Amino acid sequence: MDTKKMTLVIMPLCGTDHPHIGVGYITAYLEKYGYSVIQSDFNLILRDKLNYDNREIFSNYSRKWSKYEEYNSYIYPIIEPYMNEYAENLAGNDSGVIGFSAFFSNIYPVLTLARKIKNINPEKIIIIGGPEASEKYIKHDCIDFIVPGEGEITLLEFMDSINGARAFDRIKGLIYREGNKVINTGERPFIENLDMLPFPVFQDFAEINYNYECIPIAASRGCINKCSFCTESRYWKCFRSRSGESVYNEFVEQRKKYGVYQSNGELRELAFMDSLINANIKELTKFCNLMIENKINSPWVGKVAVSKNLTKEVFQLMKKAGCKKLMFGIESGSTPVLEKMQKRYQIPTAERVLKDAHDSGIQVMIYILIGFPNETYENFVDTKNFILRNKNSIDEVVPGVGCQVEKDSELFKNSDEYGISWDETKEKSAENWYSQFSSYDIRVERVNDLVEFCEKEDIRVITTSLEATVPQLLEV
Repeated sequence: MDTKKMTLVIMPLCGTDHPHIGVGYITAYLEKYGYSVIQSDFNLILRDKLNYDNREIFSNYSRKWSKYEEYNSYIYPIIEPYMNEYAENLAGNDSGVIGFSAFFSNIYPVLTLARKIKNINPEKIIIIGGPEASEKYIKHDCIDFIVPGEGEITLLEFMDSINGARAFDRIKGLIYREGNKVINTGERPFIENLDMLPFPVFQDFAEINYNYECIPIAASRGCINKCSFCTESRYWKCFRSRSGESVYNEFVEQRKKYGVYQSNGELRELAFMDSLINANIKELTKFCNLMIENKINSPWVGKVAVSKNLTKEVFQLMKKAGCKKLMFGIESGSTPVLEKMQKRYQIPTAERVLKDAHDSGIQVMIYILIGFPNETYENFVDTKNFILRNKNSIDEVVPGVGCQVEKDSELFKNSDEYGISWDETKEKSAENWYSQFSSYDIRVERVNDLVEFCEKEDIRVITTSLEATVPQLLEV
C-alpha cells in the first residue's frame, strides 16, 4: 500500500446536487504538497446502482439513515450488496489511508463501511473528519484517527507523520488510540488567511451525474451571526473571509477546467456555499466589480443575512455581476420571536431589503423557521402577514419542517431557558421536543398551514416532506 496516497470517501446520506467542497479543498491541499488523492462519492454510486423502487431511501425514507434500528433493519439490507462490493474495492486499492467525511446523517454507513474495510484489510488506516467527527467515535476499533474541525493542515501533517516526518502527538487537532489510552492533541488553530488555500479540486467528481451542474465555491468560513437555533458559528468558532480577487480568480479557473456550459447547454452557475455572502461587503463588492470589468457572463446564487449594508446600490451591482438568486434567512415575521432567535435585524429593514433585491431583478427566496419555542399562534399569524405584505418582493418561500433543536445550538445548551422539554416516550432527537407553545404536531400543522396559505396567495412554495428529512439524534 502507498502511504502517500489517500482515498477520500463521501457516504450517504449526503446531498447529490454538487461535488463536496470540503473534499475538494482537502484534495487540493494534499496534492499541493506532493500527496495523491482519490475522490469517491458512494452516495452517487449507490443512487445510480439502485433500481427505481429502492431509490426512495434517498428521499421518502431518508430519515431512517440517522436512526440505528431503522438503518439496520431497513436501509442496510437494501444497500448491503453494493456496500460489500465497494468495501472490496476500497480495501484492495493501493491507498494507504481511507478518509471519511462524517455527518449525523451518514455516521452509521461510515462506521459500517469502515468495519468492512478493516475486516478485509486490517492494514488500511481509517480516518474520519467533518462536523460529526468527535472523540466518542474513537471507541470503534475500525476508526484509527479522528480529525475534528478544520482539516487541511492537520491531514497534511498526519500524512507527513505516517511517512516518518513527525510524531502523532505533535499534530494539533488529532484524536487517536495508544494502547488503551485515548490521545487528544488539542484544538487546531483555524486558518486565518483563507487565500493561502489552493482552489478546490473535483477531478474524480467531474464526470459524475450530479443533479445541479454548478461550481461550488466558498468565499468564507463561519458566520458573523449567532442565531440561537444554529450551530454554524459554534462549529467554526470564528468568521473568516477570502478576498474578492481570490474568489473571482477561482471562479475563472474552475470555469476553464470544468466548462462554461452545462450538459443542457445553459451557462454553468456559481453556487456560494457560505452561510452568508454579505458579511464582508467590501470583498463582495470587489468580486462583483471584477466580474463586471472582465465581462464574465455567468449566473450565481448565494445566501445573505438581512442587514443595513444591503443597499439598493449593492443589489444593483450584484445583479450586474450576474447574481441570479439570493436566499434570505427571514425565519419569522414576529419581533418577539426574532429577538429570541437572536436575529439581528428589524422587520422594516427586512421588508426594505427584500424589495430592493427584487426590484433589482434578483430572484428572492426566503426561509421560514416555524414553531420556535416561544412562537404563539399569534406570532405565526404575524409571519403569514409578513409574507402577504411583501408577496410582490418574494419569489419563493421555504417553510422547512419546523424548528429543530440541534446539538451544540444555543437552544440545546440552554433548553431550560427556552422552556424546552423532550418527549420521553421517543428517542431524543432534534425534532422530538416541546414547549408551552410548540410541539411536533403543532409544527407539522403550521407548516401545512403556511404551505396552503402560500399556494392560495399564488406564492411559490418549496416543500420538504417530514419523512425526507434526517433528524439529528442528540444521544448516539
